[in-house]
Amino acid sequence: MSLTKATIATVIACLLLIDVCLRARPQSHKSGSDNFNDLLALVNVQTNTDRGIMLVDKKTGDPLWAKYVLGGSNGNDCLSLFFNRRDVVDVFPQRSGPPWISVTFYGEDGSVNAIWASKGNNACFTERRQSEHEFKREVWFDEAWHPVDYRTNQGSTLGGIVVSGKWQHLLFTNGSWAVEP
Repeated sequence: MSLTKATIATVIACLLLIDVCLRARPQSHKSGSDNFNDLLALVNVQTNTDRGIMLVDKKTGDPLWAKYVLGGSNGNDCLSLFFNRRDVVDVFPQRSGPPWISVTFYGEDGSVNAIWASKGNNACFTERRQSEHEFKREVWFDEAWHPVDYRTNQGSTLGGIVVSGKWQHLLFTNGSWAVEP
């Protein structure tokens, strides 16, 4: 039985919400504090191009949730969920269509192992980047993962995949990857 990206995103969001609630619940029998504001803080965050707010655990300073307005992407939003100080889920709402979602997986050493992305209307993840020593991009096409192979054509770099022994240029259309006819 395969899980759709919406189911996976819902499960991850629920688990993170449970984590936040468990961290935020009053510990009056231990600390004497039963005020939500004593446990969590909203912090303004700003870079050269981005701005937003972040919910942090006051005791540890760990980020739990953040919402950014990304200046470099025409003002699109990004909602980030954190676990153990690491950004694990990013949701990018789109002006039309379903949100883009990326899930980051970490290795035991804390480094990024893989990033899985869901873009568009497809009911599964459409792209992933796997890392052993360097990231390798793969796309979901024709019921299988295919490594992306980059080629240069008249000064332009194009991404493509090898299908039946032949390199074909990739196109992202209608929420799915396709190859140029």
